[in-house]
Amino acid sequence: MPRTMLARPHSNWLTKITGTYSRRCYSAEAASALPKYHSKVRAIPFAFSKEVAITHIGVTASLALHGRSYKGKINLPFDSLVTSALAKYLPISGFKALRPARIQALYYPTWFMDAELQAKTWFASSSDPEDSHTEIASVQVNDLYLPGFGMDFGRVLVRHRPGDIQLARPFSDDLVRQHGFDIMCLPYNIAPFDLLHSAHNLSYMQATINENIRFSPRSLRLNLAAAYPVLLPVYVAQYIPPEPWPPVTIILAAHGKPVKYLDEDYMEFGDAPEDVDIRAHVIYPRANQDASDELSSWLNDKLHERNAPLSMATRQPVDMDELRVREWTAQEVEPVHKWLALGEGIFHLKGMMKAISAVDMDQVKVIEFPPKIGPKTDPKTLVVGLEGFFKAEADKLQKLEEERTAETPDWWRQWEESQTPKK
Repeated sequence: MPRTMLARPHSNWLTKITGTYSRRCYSAEAASALPKYHSKVRAIPFAFSKEVAITHIGVTASLALHGRSYKGKINLPFDSLVTSALAKYLPISGFKALRPARIQALYYPTWFMDAELQAKTWFASSSDPEDSHTEIASVQVNDLYLPGFGMDFGRVLVRHRPGDIQLARPFSDDLVRQHGFDIMCLPYNIAPFDLLHSAHNLSYMQATINENIRFSPRSLRLNLAAAYPVLLPVYVAQYIPPEPWPPVTIILAAHGKPVKYLDEDYMEFGDAPEDVDIRAHVIYPRANQDASDELSSWLNDKLHERNAPLSMATRQPVDMDELRVREWTAQEVEPVHKWLALGEGIFHLKGMMKAISAVDMDQVKVIEFPPKIGPKTDPKTLVVGLEGFFKAEADKLQKLEEERTAETPDWWRQWEESQTPKK
């Protein structure tokens, strides 16, 4: 489903972007010129035309543009609302949707990311603040979305990344014009791995997830990470109302067919997201059941701060030759997902074995139900059984660790070797 977002950025932001970046994709002087995208960058074709986009957002635009009050005045959008609704829901009526003053098709740079991280983390019991401990926590983030260009709407552009990886294709010259319109292309100026380096400089206060969880920023390290550069198709429509109302900009993701009867999937700039977009999964220690939700909420707060994408932008060219930058293809993504899944199984076993090893067998009482007539079960039998179970699980853990080591992508091994100081 396409994502529709209502925005109120600076009134001339679209003009500035068009003037600055449009020639990176095409120009009147050199229509065949290609943008300087790396071969790893993949793009998703536009699923529908500008006219379809205008019809899809007409009702939303009419309500946002005219359905407001100002100093006691109520501006009821009867004409534009009715005609836009008829155009969308009853196309045979021949009515046309409210048209924007300007609409631009553009490719917005994004990063999709899969990673496993670990950090020294302090945990406290919610029931007993004095009951605290520190251990190395491991976290996985799957299908993480990050903006690739320092523009404010990048922080809310995608709630869920496109599910069909087969939609993406290498960027080529036939993508600069689709459905009869030229496509504006924006450059990459956000490097995802720079965020990790920035995280190392957080203060302890900034690294406090909540009153019961805090991590050490300088201990943060990657166990594995892959970042996939993908150009997302987007329509940006700007509507100019009469005074005194300000312009309204609506952003429509165009990687899937519009759904006629769903207008709830838009959000206004400045509002907090209704749902958690980023899912971080604490795979160890597993005893902290709420840690994943708390960490996900913390990440969302950080990445949805106003001007967050602008603060991520770098003045240096983004290094697409970096080994951890991969193409968004099944051949690249599936091995990473398999490696992450093996890790979750390993840490689950480790947590279970840690819990079993902490049991004081001298304090264990055997209770049989229903009560057995005759001799009671010897506690030593239970000990032998648990020891056998523990050994079997230890063997299983070893095999999983060996399998995960074998499944480690070659490019990650090469990257780790490149980080080892040469003697």
